[in-house]
Amino acid sequence: MIVKAVPYRPENNYEFLDQKRKRKVQEMKKLIHKFDIKTDELGLQLSNL
Repeated sequence: MIVKAVPYRPENNYEFLDQKRKRKVQEMKKLIHKFDIKTDELGLQLSNL
């Protein structure tokens, strides 16, 4: 912002929370895959694992 003289535009709160949720879901999917946890062990229906 300083170098390019672009004015500060804060993100909307809902956009920030959506990005945070998506990152957390990706992190959880990686952990599930890392520890080789099966969906029936979780009692959930997970997609794209």
